[in-house]
Amino acid sequence: MEHKRFHFDNVFSKTPQIFGAIHLKQIGDIYCESDHVIDSHVQVYHEICCIAAGTGAFSRNGERYFVKEGDIFLSPIGTEHEIVSDSNHPLRIFYCAFIFDQAHPEYQTYSEFERFLYNEPIPVISDSFKISNIFSSLFGEVRNEYKNKAVLMKLELSQLFLLTQRCFEEKKGDRFHFSKDKGTKNQLVYEIVQYIDNHLFHISKLTDIGDEFGYSYSYITQSFSSVMRESLNNYYRRKRLKKAAELLTLGFTVTAVSGMLKFDSIQSFSRSFKSFYGVSPSAYVKNNT
Repeated sequence: MEHKRFHFDNVFSKTPQIFGAIHLKQIGDIYCESDHVIDSHVQVYHEICCIAAGTGAFSRNGERYFVKEGDIFLSPIGTEHEIVSDSNHPLRIFYCAFIFDQAHPEYQTYSEFERFLYNEPIPVISDSFKISNIFSSLFGEVRNEYKNKAVLMKLELSQLFLLTQRCFEEKKGDRFHFSKDKGTKNQLVYEIVQYIDNHLFHISKLTDIGDEFGYSYSYITQSFSSVMRESLNNYYRRKRLKKAAELLTLGFTVTAVSGMLKFDSIQSFSRSFKSFYGVSPSAYVKNNT
């Protein structure tokens, strides 16, 4: 069933808006109603999405990521992409689709950004530079016919690209504090961290991670502790409960959060949450909303 409503949608696929090496193909603001699904499709343009409101799930090449207001999501050319809007907190998405003319003399300005789009392994991150404001400025320029409109749009698109890359690069240091050289113990732990961060809604028990990576669970726990200086169980517990707190403040019920994060029962979730935060889930919501 279709449940979507465009607030603002501009498609330039046949006649792209050209700003030097930047070819703008589509830009807009879409409100997805409850449970709306944008079916899986392969990206023919690079796309940056900014979550303006709501919650939901974005998929890229089969990997599913929870998204919320204030997140940025990357979908470079060739990736398979799907969007699912939440039942209770529907998504509103700002998006920009584009390609680069690699033959244009100005392409060198954007070549590093394009490499980043293709190579960034984790496509979602929080917007620490108010990129949503850049989208709003771009929407205003698309609507008007003022003199020097093209100059301003080129500047704003360049700012969008470079600040998006900066968001990821600045927070990458917070995510990983070790090298990821192929074939090392560090590489294994790097992959385990990514797996946990991106599969919090799917992990039923930590011992499954051994099967996922083809190592014994004891080897994985020893490797993780030696590299991270933190036990695997503690890392998973911390990440799981931080995600629980995030979901609670977004309006999800205790029952829903307990089920989404695969706790054995509401009681076990509440005990674990209170042990970590010092207050019950309901008290946490009251104090933080």
